[in-house]
Amino acid sequence: MHPSTVPMLAALALSLGLGSAQADSRSYSGSFQTDDELFTTSFTLTGDDLFSAISYSFAGGSNAAGSSIAAGGFAPVLALFEDQLGLVQLVRGSSTVCGAGSAIDPQSGFCWDARMSVSLTAGHYTLVLSQDGNEPLGQLLSDGYSQSGVPDYTGQFYLGQAGQHFVMVDGSQRSGAFALDIQAAAIPEPASAALLSLGLLALLRRRREQ
Repeated sequence: MHPSTVPMLAALALSLGLGSAQADSRSYSGSFQTDDELFTTSFTLTGDDLFSAISYSFAGGSNAAGSSIAAGGFAPVLALFEDQLGLVQLVRGSSTVCGAGSAIDPQSGFCWDARMSVSLTAGHYTLVLSQDGNEPLGQLLSDGYSQSGVPDYTGQFYLGQAGQHFVMVDGSQRSGAFALDIQAAAIPEPASAALLSLGLLALLRRRREQ
């Protein structure tokens, strides 16, 4: 590599903020079609950090992206896995008691969204969102989930009817809609890595042409 290329690469990396911890909040939303579906998102922490996650699948609210989320979705469960350590934390929305700052579902009167806050070390993690009653079978994500392959378990459990989805424990009907925020300071911005790769390719191409 030409000597002048090294400082150029260093300057590019610094301009993109790589190697520095930046506050990062991400919002996700979607809709399950069956009871046994899972939503997963993976991220890498570059240093020790406080990680938080909150769902809006049940009582709705306003997410970090500024979108208004309607109430009426299923009761969520959040499970956080680390590649080497396995299951780090499991949070059931149906265990949440209404209190200060809780969103109350107008249909049921419950505050059954799931909230997680945990101090983590550097590593690679996967957060899984599932419906209440569908939980990890073991410490590893690869161990699977308890209701996988049973797309209508809530209808069978709470109504005794096959083919019914998103039924709550009291027999009321919910939807498959969900929304989820995660936040940590040490999650690297994915766009920065992509831009750095493009910059490296451009510099190397220029060097070959000289």
